[in-house]
Amino acid sequence: MALLDCGASGIYMDKTWAAANLVPTQAKEVPEQVHTVDGSLISSGPVDTTTLMLSLQVGNHQEHISFDLIMSPNHTIILGIPWLIRHNPYINWVTRTVSLSSQFCHENCYTSDKYWSPKRSLATEGATGMSINTVQGIPDHYLEFQDVFQKPSKPVLPPHREYDCAIPLEPGTIVPFGRMYSLTEPEKEVLKEYLDENIQSGLIVPSSSPAGAPLFFVPKKTKDLRPCLDFRGLNKITIKDRYPLPLIRDILEAIRGAQRFTKLDLRGAYHLLRIREGDEWKTAFRTPFGHFEYRVMPFGLTNAPAIFQRFMDSVFSDLLNQTVVIYLDDILIYSRNPELHTSHVKQVLQRLRDHQLFCKPEKCEFDMTEVKYLGYHLSPTGIAMDQEKVQAILEWPSPSTIKETQCFLGLANFYRQFILDFASQTSHITHTLKKDNLKKGFVWTEAAEAAFQSLKRAFTQAPILRHPDTTKQFIVVTDASERAIGAVLLQRQEDDGLEHPVFYLSHILSTAEQHYSVLERELLALKTACLEWRQFLMGSKEPFEVRTDHRNLQCLRNFVCQNSRQARWAFFFSQYDFYITYIPGSQNILADALSRRYPECSPSSSQYLLEPSKIIGVAQSFLEEVQQEYANLSDHDIEELRPLLYKKQGYFYYQDLIFLPTNKVQKKALQMCHDSPVAGHRGIKATQELLSRFFWWPT
Repeated sequence: MALLDCGASGIYMDKTWAAANLVPTQAKEVPEQVHTVDGSLISSGPVDTTTLMLSLQVGNHQEHISFDLIMSPNHTIILGIPWLIRHNPYINWVTRTVSLSSQFCHENCYTSDKYWSPKRSLATEGATGMSINTVQGIPDHYLEFQDVFQKPSKPVLPPHREYDCAIPLEPGTIVPFGRMYSLTEPEKEVLKEYLDENIQSGLIVPSSSPAGAPLFFVPKKTKDLRPCLDFRGLNKITIKDRYPLPLIRDILEAIRGAQRFTKLDLRGAYHLLRIREGDEWKTAFRTPFGHFEYRVMPFGLTNAPAIFQRFMDSVFSDLLNQTVVIYLDDILIYSRNPELHTSHVKQVLQRLRDHQLFCKPEKCEFDMTEVKYLGYHLSPTGIAMDQEKVQAILEWPSPSTIKETQCFLGLANFYRQFILDFASQTSHITHTLKKDNLKKGFVWTEAAEAAFQSLKRAFTQAPILRHPDTTKQFIVVTDASERAIGAVLLQRQEDDGLEHPVFYLSHILSTAEQHYSVLERELLALKTACLEWRQFLMGSKEPFEVRTDHRNLQCLRNFVCQNSRQARWAFFFSQYDFYITYIPGSQNILADALSRRYPECSPSSSQYLLEPSKIIGVAQSFLEEVQQEYANLSDHDIEELRPLLYKKQGYFYYQDLIFLPTNKVQKKALQMCHDSPVAGHRGIKATQELLSRFFWWPT
């Protein structure tokens, strides 16, 4: 155990520890008397022995020092006034940590082999109890700010600020008092520890509030449990704070031309802000151990992103778009002159220290020439889209079956208006599906492969793929199959009035996820999309639209959780502001194609039905045939049905079902749903049920 002691007149080591560790010593030329704090002499008598020069290491900080030997059973070493004056350490009384960051330390505390050090160095044996903590992964020239990267030994209650989290309620509303969720015994143990720790730190206090949010647990990647609160009821009646998040295009423009980058990630971001005094009762939550409320901003409040962004903008107002850009808790420091980058980073770190804000070192990147930020790849040569964002398209495997070819053609047809000479580019692919060519089996030709690769490149380039614009509404389209999920982020563009993709997403489900219910797979698709595009969707200027062909998702905001997984997801979705629009499966071609792009992605279970809307989405010839039948109809043919139908995108609909006007296309639809290898050979009832989901004609 080491002690920093501003009352000690020297630098001392325990004589017993030195002997046990064979520390080399020598006699002092002149013995010294050492007094205790009350003025009396120490019981071991005059100090007549000192060590040879030793190597004392604390993290990356190393010095060479000798110690006077005294009897000190409670502390291995004592660093007194001479050491403190020489190093002038920075002490953070809030986190109870010490940073060795003075000019003397930088100029003199270097590593050398010519000094003796014990087999178990003082840094690992004697200094383990010191409050001089160091952080791995921090470059030496930023060590003076290592306190900014240290994790406090316990949570610390931040001060009140003008940017405290207010929770204004809509007039005439009442904060709901929710039911308690059942907890397992391990969850109760974790909850008790969580409450004890945060009550002791003052982050949580007992409450007599009439409000009460349910509490549940989410497993971390480490398999530990994290308590979460279901604030859906409170969020529903909270007046929304529309403070804008930064425009992505403005951030990119500010960064353009930068040569060096450092990326910082804040620790426990939301807990760095207090709840506005008088609003704490609204955060109350129920537990088996009592009723409590927060004094800091908890996760899950609808206004948390806007409030936190306003706070960060105020802290760095004079540096924003000059040397730093900030999107919620993601901080990027950039410099056009590499020689100035260290000073720019230190300026930001000092600002974080001044406002008691701390970083996670494991998620920080220092002095980089290339970095990923907000979905873009930044480098001195320019700004490019992060290829991971279009990987779902770029890694689309070459089709090896009829079904996989049809699936890709469905995607291609979705964007045919953006692709020059579309019919010519797809002709080599459609040629592989012609009946005459299929007589000897499916063959994927070189010409089809060339067209396939060309179309993939087109999907990930302008004019199809556009950069995100946070001033416009985002649209998330999702779909889930039995084996995978897919999603696309869209925005309507002013230049052509059409919806263009911003990013694609496709993900194979794990074995466990494949056993989810249909509803849960659809929820997982939306959750994955929200996580992937968090920087655009969380705190967006206006609610984003979610489009799905699964009707039950429309009740997401109010559905009753049936299990702990759904409860966790309900908490997750409460952080986002969106509304859900149901679309017929026949209009959900793109997300569906992304969810079914993987080879061998067809279901093995006979219980699974491939929706005919998907077949229509990928069978262009059938679409054209239906439209041709529409063109051949006379007014008399459709006169009686006209009050029941509406026209959209070239098709007649009865409610949400595609109207098939003639016996010819009706029989073909029956054949597709009954005999097609992509639908499975179904019985009569199953085929009729399948048809009734997506098609209609009078009977």
